[in-house]
Amino acid sequence: MNSVFDIASSEFSAQEVSDYFRYLSKEMSIDKLKLQKLLYYAQGLYLAAHKKPLFAQKIKNWEHGPVVPEVYFSSLKESQGNTLLPIVDEPNNIPETVKMFLMVINESFNSHSGWSLRELTHAEAPWKETQDKEEITLEALFDHFEDHVILDSTNVPVFAVPETRHVIHKGRKYVYKYIPDLQDGGYVASVLDLPGCMTEGESLMNLHENVQEAIEDWLSAR
Repeated sequence: MNSVFDIASSEFSAQEVSDYFRYLSKEMSIDKLKLQKLLYYAQGLYLAAHKKPLFAQKIKNWEHGPVVPEVYFSSLKESQGNTLLPIVDEPNNIPETVKMFLMVINESFNSHSGWSLRELTHAEAPWKETQDKEEITLEALFDHFEDHVILDSTNVPVFAVPETRHVIHKGRKYVYKYIPDLQDGGYVASVLDLPGCMTEGESLMNLHENVQEAIEDWLSAR
């Protein structure tokens, strides 16, 4: 099936975007797992903000989350079995506006490990609703991320980055993902192990309480 998005309109390769994320890592380096998840979020959020893909290469559904195979195999060869990738020089062909976009994504996920980003992507529709080893389509990315992005008064994209917390309910730990609601304010959350268990809250404290109630309601209905 042909995509409604024009791949030819993408201005960069996934490798170029990857190199910029590696450049931003500075002395801390970056591991292969986290790099792949940053590419996924960069593609999805850029697509939602600009209605065109950031890069042309496909993202596939692999066991540990979304992966750009070309970048994976290149980094696998380059890392020579090491988890962390060597830092590279700053790419020359990425304009300042796109650099700022990628810097915000990098900073937003700075506190996340590759494994925690794996868990986040496993809870999101693009990965969950795509068959193993199949392409995560641009349409699937756009449908998921379009509510994560708004344009501010200067037409600059502002996006909501997902985070995770947990609650203890009747002795069991439940992890939930939440994001700011850019349109109406507050937060929306979904419980990772309970399909369809979702709620919202005006504040993080209110959201936390509502998540516990949503879990109770979900379990009582079963």
